[in-house]
Amino acid sequence: MEKNWNTYKGLWALSFPSILASMLEPLSSVVDTALVGRFDTNFLAALAIGVSVISSLTWMFNFLVHAPIQRISQLLGKGDLDSLRSTAKFSMLLAFALGILLIIIFYPLRGYIYAFMSVDPTIVAQTDVYFSYRLFGQVFILLFTVNLAILRGLAKVNSAFLYIFIATTINIIFSYLSLYHLDLGLKGVAIGTVLGNFVGFICSFIEILRDKNIGIGFLSAHVDKESKLSVVRASANIFGRSFFLTTCFFLSTKVASHIGVVELAAHQILLQIWLFASFFTDGVATTGNIVCARLSGEKRKGELRNILKKINLLGMIIGFIFALTYAVFPYFVLGRFTEDVSVLSKINEVWIYIVISQMPLAVAYVLDGHMFGMNKFGDLKNYMMMAFFLLFLPIIYFAYTLKSLQYVWIAIIAVGLFRLITNQLTIYRELNK
Repeated sequence: MEKNWNTYKGLWALSFPSILASMLEPLSSVVDTALVGRFDTNFLAALAIGVSVISSLTWMFNFLVHAPIQRISQLLGKGDLDSLRSTAKFSMLLAFALGILLIIIFYPLRGYIYAFMSVDPTIVAQTDVYFSYRLFGQVFILLFTVNLAILRGLAKVNSAFLYIFIATTINIIFSYLSLYHLDLGLKGVAIGTVLGNFVGFICSFIEILRDKNIGIGFLSAHVDKESKLSVVRASANIFGRSFFLTTCFFLSTKVASHIGVVELAAHQILLQIWLFASFFTDGVATTGNIVCARLSGEKRKGELRNILKKINLLGMIIGFIFALTYAVFPYFVLGRFTEDVSVLSKINEVWIYIVISQMPLAVAYVLDGHMFGMNKFGDLKNYMMMAFFLLFLPIIYFAYTLKSLQYVWIAIIAVGLFRLITNQLTIYRELNK
């Protein structure tokens, strides 16, 4: 496959399954939001809180995605299969331990979290039902996440797509039945998400055991010190980046909740539309991660420079398509989520910002992938921290005091633009040393 990476056709062939897989990851939340939004606005507000908190606990640990992809791809390029097995096994054990730890810490504290999030008393009960079921299934979500990262690091993007498709289909069907036929409410929606991820974990784990590079001796493989240190070092920096990025989304939802239930429902819909586009583009970023890690490990910088230009263009095209779709068909897109006139009115106040930001931010997401592949985890953490303190906090403060949903989204977009500029400067310096 590497010989095709110099062509747009080859890069698209590598990216397309990752795009589909990345698109399906947030599709569960998008579909849940659409189903719940058309069912009941108060349910949607409760879902917004539950999704915000549980997503924060997932995104905070997205080093379970990026660290394994980068290291496994690099080790595969070097032909070091023993270290590859060690890294994969340690990543799984780490995901399992973190999943259990989250339950122990956050289940007793959930009431305090709802209070901090300024949850309206009328939706606390529904929020608690959704969050509790999702929290107890978080261990399977993290394990499935790691398995997908391992498969992508092995460049088995078709397999990753297949298992995400299976998990998402299960979630969608169960969520629909829970709301409209079984009368399970948000409890059924949460169970559907957990069940889908559990099945996805089992299927992907079997695939890993069958892989020729990793499966032989995987269960009995020794986790060596270097694998632990490498994953932990990368994870520490990615965790720092994820902490500030996740806090941005967490605080944005808190401020939306402070403004009102209608604004919170509008924010949840906007966030799912935003994340759907970003995760779609993340499929191209995954290609950048794989290519950078593989070619950097083989010291092929000149070839890498040309390939990254092509990957950046793919990101720009995707961003343009989303911007055009949102600009030309806004009512078709928004109508999938709600028919509540008050919610749609609040969304329309912000919609122009969503449209014009799609193209530059799509490139920012792709550049993130390049940075991961180049092992620039420390730089990513530092840039995200700077964006949080210099841009996000001042703007979100105005959003809170003025009760403005527009300022909430200006704050989020400003962080993305900062990432675009700083990542581009770093990559340029790295490729022209």
